[in-house]
Amino acid sequence: MKRHLSTEDLSGWVAGERAVEAVQHVRTCLECRAEIDRIQQTLAQFRGAVREWSDSQLAADVAVSPVLRPRRWGWAFAAAAVLLVAGLSAPFFTKQPADPTHPQSDADLLSSIRSQVSSTVPGPMEPLTRLIPSEVQQ
Repeated sequence: MKRHLSTEDLSGWVAGERAVEAVQHVRTCLECRAEIDRIQQTLAQFRGAVREWSDSQLAADVAVSPVLRPRRWGWAFAAAAVLLVAGLSAPFFTKQPADPTHPQSDADLLSSIRSQVSSTVPGPMEPLTRLIPSEVQQ
């Protein structure tokens, strides 16, 4: 390889992608080897700066975070929430008394239907039948 490594070749070298030709060239070319060393030193300094910054941020977060104290009102709010949910759901779990006008079985339902069908006048009009003399009613 007579030409120097391209920027893509240098980036690949630093990333771990090393072609056989590139390895042979770096062994013989001091200029390319110096460029690779410079890139690796720059990345090492950047990595060190990031880690140092991260450690300082972690220390700052730990120093600022308050001491954990038991919250007195937390339990009271939790208990109130449980009681509220229980109170609101109680009507759904209690058995409702049976409606006396509502038929309880199929036989009761059929009996109710028969009595309504067999009447000569609809229920709402029954008071009017009292106004008509009994001889006319049949």
